[in-house]
Amino acid sequence: MSSSSQASSGTETGTDGSITVVAGATVSGLTINGVTEYVLGSAVDTIVHGYEDSSSYGEYIPTSAGTQIVQSGGVADHTQILSEFYYQANGWTALDAPANQIIQNGGSAFDTTVQGSAVNAYVGVGKYYDQEIKAYQTVESGGYVSGVHVENDALSTIEAGGSATDTVLKGSSAIFFLGSGGNDWHYETLHFQAEQDVEGTSENVTVQSDGVLVVDGTVRNATVSSGGMVIAHSGAILSDISVSSGGVLQLDSGVSLENPVTIQTSAALVFTDISPSGGTVRATVIPDEDGTSGRLEVFSGTTMVKDIAIQGDFTSPLYFTQAASGNYLEMGFGTPCYCPGTLIATPDGERPVENLEIGDAILTANGKIRTVHWIGRRAYDPLFAYGNRDILPVLIRAGALEEGLPRRDLMVSPLHAMFIDGFLIPALHLVNGTSILQILRPETIRYIHVELESHDLLLAEGAPSESFLDDGSRGMFHNADDYAALYPDSPPQPPRYCAPRLEEGAELEAIYRRLCLRAGRLEDGIAEISAA
Repeated sequence: MSSSSQASSGTETGTDGSITVVAGATVSGLTINGVTEYVLGSAVDTIVHGYEDSSSYGEYIPTSAGTQIVQSGGVADHTQILSEFYYQANGWTALDAPANQIIQNGGSAFDTTVQGSAVNAYVGVGKYYDQEIKAYQTVESGGYVSGVHVENDALSTIEAGGSATDTVLKGSSAIFFLGSGGNDWHYETLHFQAEQDVEGTSENVTVQSDGVLVVDGTVRNATVSSGGMVIAHSGAILSDISVSSGGVLQLDSGVSLENPVTIQTSAALVFTDISPSGGTVRATVIPDEDGTSGRLEVFSGTTMVKDIAIQGDFTSPLYFTQAASGNYLEMGFGTPCYCPGTLIATPDGERPVENLEIGDAILTANGKIRTVHWIGRRAYDPLFAYGNRDILPVLIRAGALEEGLPRRDLMVSPLHAMFIDGFLIPALHLVNGTSILQILRPETIRYIHVELESHDLLLAEGAPSESFLDDGSRGMFHNADDYAALYPDSPPQPPRYCAPRLEEGAELEAIYRRLCLRAGRLEDGIAEISAA
């Protein structure tokens, strides 16, 4: 069994097969298989695997974890920490082989990739691997790392007294063929999370899709992209946190926010310590005069329980709901979408929205023919969405808006704006419980939206309603990355609505009153605006 695929001057081999890069030496290009590399000098372009190579049937048999230990004075540059997954053909036995990097007091590492294996492997009836094949990095007190890429199912731990800069967390997903025999086979998508746990200090962190940043210490300057999540425990210190659309920031009690949190449309804040026992939980954003900064105030009954400085674009509506399970409040930002089956007008007749493609011609409400620029798609687990009013679809019954409109029942997302009396009005503000209802227990939740080159009015089941407008919310769609691939040189544009949005005031009350009269819900001409 070989400890390394290469030998080099400046290294020593221990009786246990370990490799030591001696102080003052620089060693490049070592591959460490299943043993330990001790770095006292400089190790460049090292690959650390978690297995030893066995020639038996061409299989890889893990005998011990591959580990790189960077000791005081040692430097590791461009190291790859790669965990593997293999199986034995005889008996279909699954084998996982972890790999490790440990940065001790006085050691440092630069441009490290810590990568687990996102495996799509069937290893026996009803058996599969999902989140067991880890790659690990541990930065002990006094250790330092910079330029870490944590990928797939991998974990970076920054212990108290350790520090990290310029970290990227990017997980992945894979489709598995699962079952227990007979007719029980099915496909399932599993997510492999790239995680960094911070007890010390981490600066300049990018949390991408399926990335998780868990904070007990200090994090400065973190960006949470769509599908990413930051979980801050009591005692954590956060500074300069930006939550993009589709990202999540979860805050326990006792978290210190040193600067305003930047929040985009379709981002979410989760407060784990807010109980509804004091009464109805509600929240509101109070913008400053510039409209890009302000304060988030959360009340339980009449008592303010949160007062947080935030910044962002507050021209889009914000909604706050009691989460489905546990005593916490979830603040969500929504975006307008159609449900599958909705018929959209085209020059050649109506077509289901799910059948439209980029480049197709669309007939707008003013009779113009325009081209589909992009189509966004998003689905939600109904169990996750239970009780969440900014996700649950709204049903507008045929004829609810005016005679013959919509022509058939129309299902849209809560923030999808219908065009009524010259205004764009989100469907959630029109819910009256009779002709316009929110579906509280849907079997499925799938949303599709159609974007033109500029905001306009489509005809959905004959009723004028808005096309998609990117107000920072594109990231909420599962296929958001496709847009950048299709239009790599497209500059960001400020959101410009084709008509004024109406979300409060006497004009909305008058429209709501008229729709309630159509539904036969008003008595003696008296009505109140929906609690939405």
